[in-house]
Amino acid sequence: MMIARWTCEAKFGMKSETLALHKEWAEQIGSQTDIDMLKSRIVTGSLGAKETIIQDEFETENFAELDAFFQ
Repeated sequence: MMIARWTCEAKFGMKSETLALHKEWAEQIGSQTDIDMLKSRIVTGSLGAKETIIQDEFETENFAELDAFFQ
């Protein structure tokens, strides 16, 4: 198993809107891929991390599955 992680930083005051866009992407685009969106999660900064950091994590079995996601 592998974790593919995408990281972005929301502009100040825009964290909730950015999270909404991440969720919309998962519902509309991510669900059309071979990645099991039930194995994905969104992680945000809190204690000890920048509050504006947002990370999307997806579980994949191997690089071939991740490559198929990008195709």
